[in-house]
Amino acid sequence: MKKKELILNKKIIINLLRLSNFHILFVFGLFIYLIGILILNADRGFDLTDDSYYILNAIYPFDVFSVITHENYYTGLLFYLTGYTLSIFRIFGIIILVLASFWFAVELYKYIEKKYQLNYDIYNKVYFVLIISLSSLAYYMWWLLTPSYNWFSLVAMILILASMFRCINSINIIRGKLFSLEYFYVGVSLSLLFIAKPTSLLGLLPAFLFFIIFNYKKIDFFKAIVSISFVFIFIIILHIIFFDGGLSNYIINLKESIERLSLLGGGHTFKDIFISIYENAKNIYFQINKCYLFIYLLFSLLITRYFYSSNLFLVVLSFVFISYFAYILYLPVIIPFDVPSKFYITILFFSIYIFLIYIFNENNIKEKFNIFFQSFSIFIFLSYLSIAVSFGTNNNIWFHSNLSYIFPVAGIISLVFILDKYHNMIKNLKIIVGIVISLSIYIIIDNAYENPYRLNTSIKEQIHKIDILGGLKVDDEQKNYINQLSSIKNNYRQTYLIDTTGATPGANIILEAKFFQFAWLGGGYSGSNEFAYRVLSSISDYKLKNAWILTAPGGIRSLDLNLLNKLGLNFPENYDKVSDLFLKSRNEIQELWKPKETFNDK
Repeated sequence: MKKKELILNKKIIINLLRLSNFHILFVFGLFIYLIGILILNADRGFDLTDDSYYILNAIYPFDVFSVITHENYYTGLLFYLTGYTLSIFRIFGIIILVLASFWFAVELYKYIEKKYQLNYDIYNKVYFVLIISLSSLAYYMWWLLTPSYNWFSLVAMILILASMFRCINSINIIRGKLFSLEYFYVGVSLSLLFIAKPTSLLGLLPAFLFFIIFNYKKIDFFKAIVSISFVFIFIIILHIIFFDGGLSNYIINLKESIERLSLLGGGHTFKDIFISIYENAKNIYFQINKCYLFIYLLFSLLITRYFYSSNLFLVVLSFVFISYFAYILYLPVIIPFDVPSKFYITILFFSIYIFLIYIFNENNIKEKFNIFFQSFSIFIFLSYLSIAVSFGTNNNIWFHSNLSYIFPVAGIISLVFILDKYHNMIKNLKIIVGIVISLSIYIIIDNAYENPYRLNTSIKEQIHKIDILGGLKVDDEQKNYINQLSSIKNNYRQTYLIDTTGATPGANIILEAKFFQFAWLGGGYSGSNEFAYRVLSSISDYKLKNAWILTAPGGIRSLDLNLLNKLGLNFPENYDKVSDLFLKSRNEIQELWKPKETFNDK
């Protein structure tokens, strides 16, 4: 028996290496290459803003005052397990994301294979799983490798989808059962999403209802709801008891957190969120070159329709048009935005174009309407999940959804695998679509490598070693800033640091100084000063007066220093300037101050 299995495995490997499977080898090679780029460079780059904010939350999870997002307890545990070595922490994050994506891809394939009787060979299955797993790496389009609430909510959403599809795939096993592992997986995943980002759970609800309606015949609705709800509520209650001190304390803190965030005035309320979604969509619509788009679609679709009687020529022509359309979508010809901003919008246009090619060249559209409708419904369902993950962001949600590129990719790959099976004329579009998507992931990671978010140089030039967080490599300017603060840390013992620059939580990390309730007193919003005052006014006078202060006179995100006098700190009269610092990433001079009668000198 073992000998037969060995021979079978050998045949599979030989067949996989054939030229006809070049597309699979190409995607696999690209997947290994990009994973290697991320992992081997995990110790490079140290952003003093967003990246440092995530790190601070993980280092001091119990010092964070927030019951809206709770990822800090779990990223903090992961960081602790790595011995607070940032590079290993980042690698763990990459591995967890890829493994979750792999499970999701496997369960999704099983779902569409069974539902639409695809009967593809193992090579097509490998191709399907590889493309979706590869697309998860688009999350790192800003080179923010550190696990954060965005990472946590994306992983949780992927796990939810994987466990939901697993429920349908295992329906014959779990039918009639009140409790099963499959229901447990869904309940745990939903609770993780709530913990990471409650607004994403709200965004998921329409898709969740759509999934139930689409598969209601296969769901034991009552038992599923009871079982999943029990697991979800049980985990949330445990979380609230252990981390928030009980339900009453949770409600009080939740109310305070919402009131504080509403002071910022940067789109943090539900009304602001919905207005922002509409306004941003409208702005994008008016900036798209609709005339060029319409002409290309009309021309290419009519040409393919004209040759639809010739199978081989039609496929070749479709490959050419699809490749060129992907190319002009990448250029600022139709969608005039920079590379990291437009990939979610681009994949939507690309997918609709693929769908139109199938429709225009189908001569039995009435007979196959149901297949077309269902495959497109799966695409819409999965593509919407990117919006659900980003729901609640105060950034442009259509750009922020790029982080969840995996979902529209899963949608279009599912669509082409289904329609390739049932279309009369067009076959194997999945080959070119998969290659185009894989190349888009390469472009995303390459752009992140060359233009990392809020770093002074490319990742290649982050070569200067610094002795923080287990050892990192940064550029020369960043090294000078870090070394200057590190030398100050060696001469004094800081307990707390008030960062009034509005965007330098990294200073806390370098000085090994704690923060007051919020790791980042975000500057740049209309209500930043009111927010900071609300936070700091809840702190005892003793702690405030013994805290060090980092300022950035004239900084673009700096808080109003009158805030300090309003808190009774009498700044700068009661403080001594310790050092002047230059931060190249924002081209600003910063000043570090310590209290004159300090209690924390060595």
